[in-house]
Amino acid sequence: VASNWLACFPFSAQKYVYDVFFVHGFATEVLQILVSFLRHNGSDDIDINVVISNSERLLVLCLLENYGVLQIAREFGSPSKSKGFNDEWMKPNVSRIAQVVASIPDKARMNSPTSLSSQQIIVQLLSLEEEREVLDTSDEIDKNGALLFIGETFSRICRRGSADLLASELIPRVLRLVNSCLSSNDSSINEDVLESKPEAVFWLKMMESITDPYTTERISEQILHELASQDTNDVQAYWVLWLFFHRIFNLRASVRSMFVDTFILWKVFPFSCLKWILQFAVCECPPGTSLSGHNRPGLLKIIQRLLATWSKKEFVQTAPIEQQAYITAGLGLSLETMSKEELDGMKDAMPLILQGVSCNYPLLSCGCL
Repeated sequence: VASNWLACFPFSAQKYVYDVFFVHGFATEVLQILVSFLRHNGSDDIDINVVISNSERLLVLCLLENYGVLQIAREFGSPSKSKGFNDEWMKPNVSRIAQVVASIPDKARMNSPTSLSSQQIIVQLLSLEEEREVLDTSDEIDKNGALLFIGETFSRICRRGSADLLASELIPRVLRLVNSCLSSNDSSINEDVLESKPEAVFWLKMMESITDPYTTERISEQILHELASQDTNDVQAYWVLWLFFHRIFNLRASVRSMFVDTFILWKVFPFSCLKWILQFAVCECPPGTSLSGHNRPGLLKIIQRLLATWSKKEFVQTAPIEQQAYITAGLGLSLETMSKEELDGMKDAMPLILQGVSCNYPLLSCGCL
């Protein structure tokens, strides 16, 4: 990668001979070579600081200024590559390169260029939304190298603690798409309208490409918090969640459990997020839709589970006050959608409500339910 001798070259030779060699190289090979030198061990005849500094400079040049991360995704998504994705060595290869890409911010020095950050990697990969021919989103996920690379890279970035960065880049883009659909359809859209948009398919497939349950949960949490921070209304939030999650919500039991169990019974989100979770995952229909016939069994089931938790004296004695208020709010929002006949038809509903009232009187007196 160069040591002391690089300084002997005039600037023009460095730029047009040495640098070009890396810029025009095969992106995956250049990446692996340069990143390996970020933690290079020094020796008596090598100035290690020069080596690392030059490696960082070349990474900025190749991967960021010349969109090398994007080029890697293109290489994996090219037809010649895709044919081999059934071979056992291809998926590990994608995973290995994603690991190297995601490790760059951690391996770079404290005083390294700020452009060597996870955010720059995320922005490049999200720009693939516009490259239909590379993604070929009609393919299955495990046959599309570019999507596999996106999923693996985002998973590793999130595991390194940058799920908030990913969400902050995702939400503005998807909100623009949702708002565009709303403005062109008199503030009313449906599933067919969204799925007819070519760019919408990218977001569906992108989330499907992330198969790591931990990453899916972390991204989901951050998406909800980011939506809340953007003052998103209920309609916008529903369609953003639908666009990201409806496919994997129906395909993966772990994702369904995450929404209807973890996010309602165990986590604590802002009140607006709780409304959106219930609307998307329990009611399974847009806000303002008549709930008659829309997943009533699912709604009744979650009410029974909320009641069972809320009415226990042990819950009031041991759960943090924020968790108690959250469960109380979730129960109140759910009960609002039920008719008297449905409540009467629920076994033990009224006894549990009365028992819960006696246990949760302090919360009730504060207006939480």
